[in-house]
Amino acid sequence: MTDTADALAEQWNALGRQHAAEVQARLARFHRGEVEDPELPADPRDAAMANQVLHAVTVMNQQGRWREARGRFDPAHAPFIPHLGKEGLPFVIALGPDEALFRRGSCYQAGHLWHVCGEKLTPLPTLIAAAISPDRSRLAVADTGGVRIFLGWGGAEVARLPWPSSEQMVPAWVPSALRSRYDVEPPEKNLKTLCVSNSGLRVAVANGNGVLVGTVREGGPSWRLAMPFDDEPDDFIMESLDEDSAGFSADMVHVALSGDGRFLACGTQCDGHHLLALDDDGRASRWAQVGHLSEYPHHACFSHDARWVALNSCHFYHGATIAADVSALQGATTEAYQPDPRAREINSYLRVYAATWLPRGALPTGQPAFALAGASVLTLVTPEGAVQGELMFGSSASGIDYCPASRTLVLGSYSGFLHFLDLSMTDPNAPGWQPPRETKRWCFLPDRAPLQW
Repeated sequence: MTDTADALAEQWNALGRQHAAEVQARLARFHRGEVEDPELPADPRDAAMANQVLHAVTVMNQQGRWREARGRFDPAHAPFIPHLGKEGLPFVIALGPDEALFRRGSCYQAGHLWHVCGEKLTPLPTLIAAAISPDRSRLAVADTGGVRIFLGWGGAEVARLPWPSSEQMVPAWVPSALRSRYDVEPPEKNLKTLCVSNSGLRVAVANGNGVLVGTVREGGPSWRLAMPFDDEPDDFIMESLDEDSAGFSADMVHVALSGDGRFLACGTQCDGHHLLALDDDGRASRWAQVGHLSEYPHHACFSHDARWVALNSCHFYHGATIAADVSALQGATTEAYQPDPRAREINSYLRVYAATWLPRGALPTGQPAFALAGASVLTLVTPEGAVQGELMFGSSASGIDYCPASRTLVLGSYSGFLHFLDLSMTDPNAPGWQPPRETKRWCFLPDRAPLQW
C-alpha cells in the first residue's frame, strides 16, 4: 500500500480502537452495577474517512486481496451507515468457521437462501428459509412446495411436508358455512420462522396467519394450527365473518420448537408468552402462560435440552427477557409486569430479534448461555442472568446460529453484514464488554458486489 493508504489505516484503526476502549470501560462500569446507563459514545470516524476505507476494501476485493482488508482496516458499522441498505439476513445456519446458510431479504421482501463457504458465495434461488435442529443432525429447508428435511447440509432427504391446505389453516371454531370467508395467507408467504426438531419429524412455522405444527407419521405428514387456539373463538373474527371475509392477523408472530418436539413457545404483540405442550399428532395444549415484562411479546428461544426457555418482550427498540425452567412452569399463569421467581428477568434492555443457545463450553467462562441479539447489541447471558459477554455490532439482528464443532457464532443483521464470531476468544479492539472476536464479515451493500472483510 502507499504511504497515504498506510496513514489512512493508522488513523482509522487508532480512532476506532480508542472508541472501543471507551465503550468497554463504560460497559464494564454498567455491568458492575456502578451506573444505570453506560451512555456509550458515538464512533468518532466520519463519512469522508469511511468512504476512503470502503474504497480501499472494495479494491482489495476486486484484486483478490480481500484478506488484507481486515489486516489493514478494523471493521466498523456506524461510519458506513450512508452506504447501508435495508436488506435483512434471516434464517442463518452456522456450518463452520467460514461457512453458513442464510437468506438475503427479510421475510416481507423478495429473497432466497445463499450458501457461503470460504470465498465462494452460491445462490440457492428456489429455497426461501432454513432451520437446523438443536442437536445439529437435521436440516430443514422450505420452498414454495413445502418443507424438506435432510441429514445435515448435503445429506440425504429423510422427510417431506407439503404445505397445508387453506382448510387446515382455518380454526375449528369457524362454522362450516363461514369457512370459505376466513382469510388465509399461504405459509410460504411472509414466512417469519421455521423450526425443526432433532428427529426431523416435526417442524413449526410462523407467519402473519399464526403458528402451524407439521408432523411426519406413518400415515403421512399432517399440519395442525397451534395459534390461534382451536378452543378459543375470536369474537371479533366471528362477528366480522357474518358480514365479510376476515381472519387472524397479528404483528410479531413468533415461535420456538424444543429439540425433543414436545413444546412450543409462541406469542404475538397483542398477547402473552405462551408455552404449549404437543402430543404425538401435533395437537397443542396449554402448558403455561407467562406474563411479559415489557409491552409486546416478541421472541422465544429454548435451550438445546429444552430445560430452559427465554422469552422476550419489547417496547420500541428496547425490551425485557425472562428465562424459566420449563418443567417448573407446568400449569402456571404469571402476571404481566410482575416479577416472578419462576421466570427470572435476565436482561432489562434488549428487544431481541434473534437468539440461540450456547452449550456448556462454548464460551471462555465455560457457562451455557443464551445469545440474545437485539438492536445493535449481542448479549451472552446465562439462564440465571449472569452476563458472559457483550458485542456492539451496530445494527438490528435478523438471524443467528451457533456451530459447536467450530465454536463459531454467525450473526446476520439488517445492515447487510454477516458476522462470523469466534466465541473461544475475546477481542480487545472491539466495542463491547468481553466481546467475542469477529474473524470475518461479508458485506452486502446496495449497488456494490458482495465484499469480504
